[in-house]
Amino acid sequence: MENENHIGQLIEKRRKELKITKVQLAKRVGISRQYMAMIIFRKRLHQLDIIQKICLALNCDFFQHYCLMKNEDL
Repeated sequence: MENENHIGQLIEKRRKELKITKVQLAKRVGISRQYMAMIIFRKRLHQLDIIQKICLALNCDFFQHYCLMKNEDL
């Protein structure tokens, strides 16, 4: 089973919740559809500034998600 906590999967889940296409999300972030697909499907390492733009576009803080997960492990 794939890691359900991978940021690409979190982005994809949130994108679907908001009913936004990958093309629409990529345009909001200012990257290509292909680059967005690489992020979602773990084919490319992503820069922090791109992840921040995705967070803004999806109105979701993926960094907070990881912080909460880390605290649950303690």
